[in-house]
Amino acid sequence: MISPYRLLPFYYSGGKTRIFEIARHLSRLHMDVTIIAPFVGWGSDLPKNSDLKTHSVMPALFIIPFFLIDKPLPYQFIISFHPGYRFFMRKYLKTFDIYQFEHASFADLVDYLPREKIIIYSSQNVEYDYVRSECRSELVKTLISKRIYDLEKKLILRSTKILACSEEDKKRFIELYGVEESKVLIIPNGFNQDSETDNVHNEIDPITKFPGLSRFKKWALFYGSNVEHNRVAVKFIVSKLAPQLREECAFIIKGLCGKKFKRYNRDNVFIDSRVGNIKLHATISTVAINPVTQGSGTSLKILDYLIHNWPVISTEFGMRGYHDLRPFVTISDLDGFADTILRGQSLPPAESAKALKRYLWVNSALKIKDTYLSLLENRSREI
Repeated sequence: MISPYRLLPFYYSGGKTRIFEIARHLSRLHMDVTIIAPFVGWGSDLPKNSDLKTHSVMPALFIIPFFLIDKPLPYQFIISFHPGYRFFMRKYLKTFDIYQFEHASFADLVDYLPREKIIIYSSQNVEYDYVRSECRSELVKTLISKRIYDLEKKLILRSTKILACSEEDKKRFIELYGVEESKVLIIPNGFNQDSETDNVHNEIDPITKFPGLSRFKKWALFYGSNVEHNRVAVKFIVSKLAPQLREECAFIIKGLCGKKFKRYNRDNVFIDSRVGNIKLHATISTVAINPVTQGSGTSLKILDYLIHNWPVISTEFGMRGYHDLRPFVTISDLDGFADTILRGQSLPPAESAKALKRYLWVNSALKIKDTYLSLLENRSREI
């Protein structure tokens, strides 16, 4: 599995979560999985519960351009320039039966893989759409679009299978690249049902950290990684939503998405940029919100909210890919978010637990393993 970024030390991020969880569940299904990731910063020890045998970190010779990320160039564009990376990866380029690319950024490496190797594009979103949505200006969008499109197209044409996380992404791949429908397999984002999900060690009670929370009867929680679509959502919360509900509701921004917003001075906004479990934020009046309006793929936070049995309010865009979960979520446009929060939401019904089982990571891993074995069997017949 070729990752476009380092996974460790592991912290919440939709893309990293998908790579890590699929890898370790495949390992638990007795597949020999190696993750190859670029070396950026420190920390490469695997967690004890990962079940992964190998996590190889390649030296990255492109650290200086990382200072340009989001200022204004998207990460995926910057990482697609990786001089010397193939040199450090050379011993891996003929070793494995299957090469699974987790992003289009390293698509040029397929040119150095033997033709008989099986290539999988495990897409977390339609990369072309995602990267364009993350651009802060039309100039940057124009600059990066062709390169991202060409890289993703190269990977799609060379891949035996494409793992898409939603039906919408599948349709978009067909529309953008003319890919055959049978080539795309839906592997949704997921969650764990075991104790890994509820690990709250070393977490601080929210009221202990933010005593001001105690004066509010209602809390609204937003959680996410430090990417543009989450930052746009945080900006909406602190600049528009929080002032509208100054006395009625406290807004908790948890995760790295709030890191750049600590300067916002709002009595009802509490920013905890530490990465950690969100379970302790549950009160009888907690509502989870997802005012996301851009990006691609599916929003993992919807699953995180629902497995904690919280009332959830989301934009229409934030629910992309989750048609079966719509009955358990209140949909609102941004203009109506404040009124929707004030009206109060009921807890998701018991049927939501049954619907969520489709999204267990283990189910996705079983589906992927069956696909691998089928592809390997067909390949052996051809040879």
